[in-house]
Amino acid sequence: ERVHVWNKTIDPEDFLPDVTEFLDVHSLMESASAPSQPKKKKLVSDMTEEEQLRAAMLASMGDGGSMGGDASSAIVISNEQDVPATSEPEEPAPAAEEVSDFDSIQPVRHDEPTDPATSTRIGFRLSDGSRLMHRFSKDAPVRVLFEFIKAEVEDARSQPFELVFFGRQLWDQINMTLAEAGLENSQVMVQM
Repeated sequence: ERVHVWNKTIDPEDFLPDVTEFLDVHSLMESASAPSQPKKKKLVSDMTEEEQLRAAMLASMGDGGSMGGDASSAIVISNEQDVPATSEPEEPAPAAEEVSDFDSIQPVRHDEPTDPATSTRIGFRLSDGSRLMHRFSKDAPVRVLFEFIKAEVEDARSQPFELVFFGRQLWDQINMTLAEAGLENSQVMVQM
């Protein structure tokens, strides 16, 4: 099944982020009969009670994504709706701390450093296909990327988003420096 077509000549620097994003969205591990559905990460505290029940059932059947034993962690929910409802009500999970931390990030416009030896250029691929480029200090924490996106992308101020680099969530490395996180001269996906 053809799922995506590039209608123009694309250089390798643009192709790599495109194909990485494509592979993140269209898993090769899905069954052959059903087209792969994009999966989205959702915090337990952001789920409805029905979604929490469905996620708990999927996790107990060994199909619940990345629950990882911590009920307040983010879990992967597929778009499938085929899990039957249960008659036993469960207590809602406690609110996840990440939500308040994420909301505490303020939009900040950062000046670009001028010394190429101590700075790095990072490209951002937005959900609508547009791109942003900015130079940051290599010693800056990953948090500045979230601040930059909130400042530059209007939709990011009103809704949560994820920054993804080669399939890994940068939120988990928010206090690392850009150099420690391996983000020098990289392309980061912004997923709304």
